[in-house]
Amino acid sequence: MINFDQVLNDPLMPNSIHPHYDTGDGIHANITGQQALADYISLPARLAR
Repeated sequence: MINFDQVLNDPLMPNSIHPHYDTGDGIHANITGQQALADYISLPARLAR
């Protein structure tokens, strides 16, 4: 299991997406957020699936 919350989490508002990663709706990650999630997953984990 991968905890994406720790990647996108806003430290000032723990139940929200960090504004840098938010599309503006408070729910979905923008392109930068999606890239941050992709970068967070290690290559060996991606190859193991």
